[in-house]
Amino acid sequence: MLSLLDAPDLPATEEIVSASVGGARKAVDDAIKTLRSRGVIYERGTVKGLCLWPHTSVNLDELFAKAVEATSGKGDGIKRLCDHVRSEHLVPRAFYARTGTLRYAAVKLIPATSLNDLLANQPSLDGVGADLNLRVILPADRAQQRIARQTLHERKACLARGLFVAVAEPPDPAVTALTDLVAWEWVMRNTPQLSGDRYAREEVSRQINQARRNLRIRLGGLDNLAIPTGKRIEWFYNGTSSPKELVTGRELLTFLGKRCQRIYSEAPKVLNELINRRSPSSAAVGARTKLAEAMATASDKPHLGMDDTKRPAEMALYLSILKGGGFHVEGESGWMFRVPTPEKDQCNLLPSLALITETLKAKGTDALVPVPEVPQEPRARHPARAASRRWTQAFRARSAQSPQPRAP
Repeated sequence: MLSLLDAPDLPATEEIVSASVGGARKAVDDAIKTLRSRGVIYERGTVKGLCLWPHTSVNLDELFAKAVEATSGKGDGIKRLCDHVRSEHLVPRAFYARTGTLRYAAVKLIPATSLNDLLANQPSLDGVGADLNLRVILPADRAQQRIARQTLHERKACLARGLFVAVAEPPDPAVTALTDLVAWEWVMRNTPQLSGDRYAREEVSRQINQARRNLRIRLGGLDNLAIPTGKRIEWFYNGTSSPKELVTGRELLTFLGKRCQRIYSEAPKVLNELINRRSPSSAAVGARTKLAEAMATASDKPHLGMDDTKRPAEMALYLSILKGGGFHVEGESGWMFRVPTPEKDQCNLLPSLALITETLKAKGTDALVPVPEVPQEPRARHPARAASRRWTQAFRARSAQSPQPRAP
């Protein structure tokens, strides 16, 4: 009866229920506890009132309408969608398996109104950030979509290397879904009454999760292009006369792997994930130090004097780089270091060594060169190939004059 009355000055608290029923207080408390455990009655609101159904004292419909009104006027819907959605990075796994280098493509959603800004300030491959850059243009309507495609057709030759741009369909359903998500998140942040109303708080949480799922569905895979959705997207990039139409998922990842192979054709190929990474672990750094010491003190010994029956980290580096790359070999006078021919350079280290050598020589004799100034990731360019050949020939000439070749 108290629940049906729903009088603000007469809430169905345990004290009022006990007074209304009469009798022993302990028996009433035990009965309430039993009914609550069976899910017959529920506790609600900041006053801890009891009811026969999971009712909330917070009017969520009114709050949601208020939230939509408060958030709907904040800027362009397309721009807000681009700012809110964080697309997953793409990793061409097949390229990683072939080369041992884990490269990734950064994906960002860009409003069609910002296309000219993107073309004026294009991301570059600096060896620190992403290895490839993918930008998906989101138009507000068909007219913007047509203009964006025409602009990319005219200016695709000006796109930076490693930059791939696509124009998606107008994401009207996704913008609507984002409006709901932003509104429910506003309700959660701006409703202090939720702290005392567990049922209302749980309902808002459910609505937020549902809105997030709905947004992912309405995006159609734009938040994760690695998922095979069957959607075909045209990609504009420098070096092609027409855009490349690719299906999201495996076909797109295969294409990115081939572009990595072309752009980073002179990067080392070290199939050892212990050392071939952006930030080596402490174990890899320690193994590298031990290996360098062995190179300086035991270059004339098999396996640089290490026990070949054991496989510590430094032995793994030796086998995958120095021996596997053809740098530590057994000659007529014993074990020695020598530069392999380009045909036998299994790790493709000669281009990197050539650039490092030229960098050191450019500073002058006995000059101290900070490590950050040494190229960390050689790019695929023809001067590097020429430098590699010159460096190899020069080192072979010096090796022929020395009875015991030294490590480069």
